[in-house]
Amino acid sequence: GSVDALEVNPNSGSIHVVINYAPNNETVFGKQIVHYIDGDVHYVDGDNNKLMDDSTNSTCVFTKDDKTGKWEKDSYTFSDATAPVIYGYVAEQKTYKGQVATPTDPNKEITIVYHKVGKIVPVGKDGKEIPGAPTPEYKHDPTDPTNVKPDEPIPNVPGYTPVDPSPITPQKPTMDTRVVYTKQG
Repeated sequence: GSVDALEVNPNSGSIHVVINYAPNNETVFGKQIVHYIDGDVHYVDGDNNKLMDDSTNSTCVFTKDDKTGKWEKDSYTFSDATAPVIYGYVAEQKTYKGQVATPTDPNKEITIVYHKVGKIVPVGKDGKEIPGAPTPEYKHDPTDPTNVKPDEPIPNVPGYTPVDPSPITPQKPTMDTRVVYTKQG
């Protein structure tokens, strides 16, 4: 906060200055206390690593009248947060419910958790991975942050033939799909 400029000289006599302090995120305007709050949204992976910059899904202002001692509203419900598509990851859910803030419990956050997408893993008949074979990640469903596209093409592995050349539809978007190949010749 700040105090208006006050000129003091030997003839000023006694001076009384009142400074009103407010907790963090609050501002005092005359006799009103105004509390500013944001609904922050965080985007992290399963290990709590940040995947993209935080955002604010909505903001709120609580104002308390010094004369009545009452807040002008008792609560505020933040907007729901929709998970965006982050390539290479799938979200645990599409929409996260907006939380309710009150003047005494204003700090609300939503954390959207993502997990790495799986991949197609070529293996021999013995179940061991084929050395040097491509292992493509599943492709995202651009309209659904919780899913990957169905009918993923299997990779071409030189010197090997897939037992079943059909495209793959992942059972779980975060789990690898092992595809069996036989060695040619």
